[in-house]
Amino acid sequence: MRRENTSKFRNGLGPSLLNSMVECGLFDKIEAARREVLQYANLAASAATSTVLNMEKPASGDLLEHLL
Repeated sequence: MRRENTSKFRNGLGPSLLNSMVECGLFDKIEAARREVLQYANLAASAATSTVLNMEKPASGDLLEHLL
């Protein structure tokens, strides 16, 4: 995944993730789920992660690691 596609990935994953979190009963409302997800998204955005997706070992030292 190229760095310029990360916002598309986060914007596409976000709404789907929020709906699932509410449907599964983790949160009562979308707003509460959004608040919690944004905390993690902001951590990933501020991290010094130079690799967006490690193709050899996904979720190891890359942006995906923060989302999982």
